[in-house]
Amino acid sequence: MFDFKTSLKFRLAYFISSFLPSYIFIMIITYIQYIESSKRIVPSLVITSKKIVFIVLILLTLIAFYSLRIILRKIKEEYDTFRTNRANQRGKLEKEYNSGIRDFLLSVLLPLITTIFIDEKPISGLVSILLIQFTLMYFYFRSTDILPNIPLLFTGYYIVKGKVGEKGMLFFVPRKILLNVLGKEVYFAYLGGSDSNTVIVKDKE
Repeated sequence: MFDFKTSLKFRLAYFISSFLPSYIFIMIITYIQYIESSKRIVPSLVITSKKIVFIVLILLTLIAFYSLRIILRKIKEEYDTFRTNRANQRGKLEKEYNSGIRDFLLSVLLPLITTIFIDEKPISGLVSILLIQFTLMYFYFRSTDILPNIPLLFTGYYIVKGKVGEKGMLFFVPRKILLNVLGKEVYFAYLGGSDSNTVIVKDKE
C-alpha cells in the first residue's frame, strides 16, 4: 500500500488506527458476554482471563485512537503549511474512491467471528484476532492494495488513487472537496515523508 519511502511511523499509525472499529466491537461483545454469563453489570474485583482480555482490548483501543491522532496531526500540519506556502507539485486523481470494501470485511469483520470463542477461550481468541491483524498488516506493507481506514473516513478524509507523472500515489482528500477534484489535477504536499507515495490534497484556488 505505502511505499518504503513513507515513514514507518506514519505507516504503523495508519494500520493500527484502521483496526480501531474491530477493537471497539470486540470489546462490546466481550462485555455483553460477561453480563450474560455472570448476570452482573459491574465486574467484580476477581481477576479472570476474560477481564485480562478486556483490559488488553482497552489498551489496544487507546493505542489505536492515539495512532489516529498521529495521522490527523500530520495531515493538519502539512495542510496548514500547504495553505501558507503553496507547493508546485501536481498530480491527477482517479475517479474511484472508497475502494477496498472486501479488505475491510477481512480486516474488521472477520476477526469478529473469532469472538464466538472468546467466551470459552478468551485469551486464545484474542491472540487469534491479533495474529490475523498482524498478518494483514504484513500483507499490506508489501502490496499495492488499499486497506480502508474507517476512523479516518469518519474524520473527513478519503484515500483516492492517482498519479504524479507515471508514479502511482495515494491522495488523502478532504471530504468537502472530494467530488470536485475526482479525475482532475490537484496540488499536493507530501504526508509520509519527502518523495513518498502519500500526499495531502488541496483544490486549486
